[in-house]
Amino acid sequence: MAHISVEKSGVRSEFRLNDKQKPSIEFIDPSYARANAVLLDPKSKGVHVLLHEGVFLIGNASDNFFETLMQSDDIELCANLPNGERVSLQAPVSLLNDLKEVIKCEEGNDNGEFPTYAAGGYAVTALS
Repeated sequence: MAHISVEKSGVRSEFRLNDKQKPSIEFIDPSYARANAVLLDPKSKGVHVLLHEGVFLIGNASDNFFETLMQSDDIELCANLPNGERVSLQAPVSLLNDLKEVIKCEEGNDNGEFPTYAAGGYAVTALS
């Protein structure tokens, strides 16, 4: 499984709590709404999704959202499709205690090489 979040800024999305304090994530790109699971990093309050055998950083959540998400078994993942329809799917929430145990990262160097992230036989290198 590869960790494909090569940009530290995450994915364009918005963390939301509805009036019943149920957490959801609204994505600009509907592909992310099809994630198999949401993985939480308690150290950084980072929220990641497992999608197509890769782990993608969504972003760092606020304290309130993250604490609510830690208490949840699942989360709603939403996005608008290009045809105007809306996708709204549920994904389970799990803890990811230490990303470095799952994802191996080799730092880039001064020769213009980019950092490479790899796990489970896959590797991804930043292009920007």
